[in-house]
Amino acid sequence: MSNALTRYKSLDYELPSHYLAWRMKAAGVENFGKDGPDLLPLVRPKDDEVLVRVDAIGLCFSDVKLITQGATHPRIAGRDLVREPVTPGHEVSLTVVEAGAKHADTYKPGSRYIVQADVYFKGVNLAYGYALAGGMQQYGIVGEPVLAGDEGSYLIPVRPETGYAEAALVEPWTCVVAAYRICPRKSLKPGGVTLIVGVEEGDYVVSGAICSAGPPSKLILAGLPERLKSSICNCGGCSAEVIEIGKLTADAVPALAQERTGGQGFDDVIVLGTPDPELLEALGASLGKHAVMAIVADKPISRPVKIDVGRVHYDYIDYVGTKSGVVADAYSASRDSELTPGGTAWFIGAAGPMGQMHVQRAVMMKGGPSKILCTDIDN
Repeated sequence: MSNALTRYKSLDYELPSHYLAWRMKAAGVENFGKDGPDLLPLVRPKDDEVLVRVDAIGLCFSDVKLITQGATHPRIAGRDLVREPVTPGHEVSLTVVEAGAKHADTYKPGSRYIVQADVYFKGVNLAYGYALAGGMQQYGIVGEPVLAGDEGSYLIPVRPETGYAEAALVEPWTCVVAAYRICPRKSLKPGGVTLIVGVEEGDYVVSGAICSAGPPSKLILAGLPERLKSSICNCGGCSAEVIEIGKLTADAVPALAQERTGGQGFDDVIVLGTPDPELLEALGASLGKHAVMAIVADKPISRPVKIDVGRVHYDYIDYVGTKSGVVADAYSASRDSELTPGGTAWFIGAAGPMGQMHVQRAVMMKGGPSKILCTDIDN
C-alpha cells in the first residue's frame, strides 16, 4: 500500500480549507455545476453534526431523473434551487473526519459508514442526496435528520477492510435483492381500514378468505346492496366497526379518507364493478402505504387512468384484480417476486449496470432459473 493511500485512509493529512461540490441550481445537466463544481469552505461540525469525507460515490438513474426534473422532482418539489442548490448522490461510502460533542463518543474519526438514504425525520421524508446534501462532494456535514431520525441513525457501519467502491455499491445491490423479496398481501390488513365500493350490480363473493389473517378494525361499505352486506359480515368482518354510507363519488373520497383514516389512507380498497376513471383515480390517491386496491370487474375502464407509479414503488402499493367476481381471487393473483426455481428468466436491459447485477444474482443463486435470456432494452 502506498504512503499516500495509507495517509488517506488514516486521515493523516492536513484538511483543506475548501472542497469541491457538484450542486444542481436548476433543471438540466447544463445547470449541474454551472461551468464546473463549486468551491465551498470546509466548516467544522456543530455539536449535533458530523463532518464526513466522501470516499466513493455511485451514479444512479435516480440522480439523472433529479437533474432532469429539477425543482419539479417530487422529493424536492418547489425548492428554490438558486438560493438552495441540491447536492445529489446517495450511493456513498463515507469516512468520519470529526464529530460534534453530542456524537463524539459514537462516531470516531476514521470510522466508515454508508447511508440508508430514505431518511425520515419527524415524520417527513428528507432523502439523502435530495432534500439533504448528498455525496457528490468531497466533504459533507451530516446532521440530526440522519443521526437521530425517526428510525434512529441512518448511518450503517462498514468494516475497515471493505473497499470504498465496494461499500458504495451496497445501496444498488440492496435494491436488486429487495426486488426479489416482495411478498404481496393475500388478505385484508388485520386491524386496518378497508373500504368496499359498490359500483355495479353483480354476483360478487366476499368470502372469509380475504380475512384469513384477521379482520380490519374498520369496514366501510359504500353503496352496497343488502344481500352483499350480510355476506360480508359472515366473512369475519363483523368483528370490525362496520360503517355504511351511500354511493361514493370521486369528489367525496378525499374527505372520507381524512375522516376515517386520519389522512393516512385506506389499507384496502375493493371496487365491485367497473368504476368511472375519475373515481378510480381518487381512490388511488387515497391509498395508504402498503395498501392493496382490488378491482373486481369483467369490463374494462372507459379510458386509461392516472396512477402515481412512484407511490407503487416507494409506498409498496399493490393493484390487483379479477374477472371472476370472487374478491379473494384478486388477492391470490399476485405471487412472490423471487425467481422460479428451474424456470426461465428474461432480463430486459441486461447490459445496464442494474441489469448486470440482476443477471449476476440469477447466475450465482442456488436453485435459480434453468434458462436466462438477456436482451437490450431497445430490442
